[in-house]
Amino acid sequence: MTPQRHPLLPMSLRMRMRMRMRTEDEDEDEDKEEPLIKFQSDVRSCGCIESCVSDLGQSGWFSQRYDPKQKPVLRDTNNNFDPEALRWWLGLQRSGNDQTLEEVMSEMFKVISPPTVNFSPLSTLCRSCAVVGNSGNLRRSGHGSLIDSHTFVIRMNKAVTRGFEKDVGNRTTHHFLYPESAVDVAKGVSLVLLPFKLRDLEWLTSALSTGKVKMTYMRVKDRVEADKDKVK
Repeated sequence: MTPQRHPLLPMSLRMRMRMRMRTEDEDEDEDKEEPLIKFQSDVRSCGCIESCVSDLGQSGWFSQRYDPKQKPVLRDTNNNFDPEALRWWLGLQRSGNDQTLEEVMSEMFKVISPPTVNFSPLSTLCRSCAVVGNSGNLRRSGHGSLIDSHTFVIRMNKAVTRGFEKDVGNRTTHHFLYPESAVDVAKGVSLVLLPFKLRDLEWLTSALSTGKVKMTYMRVKDRVEADKDKVK
């Protein structure tokens, strides 16, 4: 829009008119761009309809308790441990040979492969998981098919599925355990160790190789059958 020239108007007034008209044009342009801005804000980190777990802020309770800087699995380098939390954890139970965490992890990664899985969310996928506990509340629930329909099915400790498939399903993608609840893990299933203490990492190395560690604070299974390439 071009303002008409009015010779009789003072220069300052003509300038103010031009500035006002320029501002109105800019406002029109911003209104045109607003849908694009809204579209960009709607970009999500997964393809799920309702919500994405990886989107912080979806749950205040979860956001307060989840630290995205902490990696979900141990790697051979760059674990970025919280120093205060690490000091507390190391005080729970020392290594059987008075080894440092670095020495214990070095031995462990000679037996298992460092995890290479990428935990970054994918905007094109909607992945779901079923975390199946061992409570008797699942008996006669008939949830077996629903549990098995999830992308990941997580079981823990000495979970039993045989004979209860109708209620708890029969698929397992990840089996969570610690030394005192260890069981053999089926081929193709990821063994996920929950290390409550440094001795647990020593146990894992031993259970998949020499079988020398037989005690933590109690008697434990000295050998475990599992895919070494799927240990996390």
